[in-house]
Amino acid sequence: MGEWMRRHGRSIYGCTQAPAQYHAPQDCRLTWKPRTRRLYVHVFAWPFEHLHLDGLAGKVEYAQLLSDASEVPAGLGREAGFQLKTWARGTLTLKLPVRKPKSPSR
Repeated sequence: MGEWMRRHGRSIYGCTQAPAQYHAPQDCRLTWKPRTRRLYVHVFAWPFEHLHLDGLAGKVEYAQLLSDASEVPAGLGREAGFQLKTWARGTLTLKLPVRKPKSPSR
């Protein structure tokens, strides 16, 4: 538990329940840090490649996996790794790796 909190504590400490306009995808929970206006998505069942976030299209400037600090770059294109992409109207889709990244050990 200590290692998890070291890596993910910023998504817990100083956070509250996400505002009502944000809806958690299936098998996810949301936390919100009002001071920094950051929304955290806690994924309990790793999705196959895509995570759809309703109502967030055009509202996200940056996305990152806290487990290994890898960035989900904004924009479309042929970049390797992750992408932010809007598929359905108003829905932001994160293109994630098929397998959940392993957290680096100390």
